[in-house]
Amino acid sequence: MQDSGTAILHAAAYAHALLLAQAADYFSVPVEQVTTHGGMAVTQDGRQTGYGELVGRPVAASAGRARHRPQGPPPAIGRSGNRCRGSISPAR
Repeated sequence: MQDSGTAILHAAAYAHALLLAQAADYFSVPVEQVTTHGGMAVTQDGRQTGYGELVGRPVAASAGRARHRPQGPPPAIGRSGNRCRGSISPAR
């Protein structure tokens, strides 16, 4: 149960990647030219459509190649770090 947050984040990232792939297929553009904002898939040239229009379509062939997270340094998820559990007592 304590690892379910990470699983939910991964599922959300995968669903987002599928939406991006669907939108890229819908607009006939590379997936890199599609972003999401406010419940809409938006292309670099300003075309947009709602998520509802995308989810009813067959899964795009490019869905397996969709990016799963933005490029850049990896997130802190899954890394150990300083944690504080319970009360802190001074060292003796």
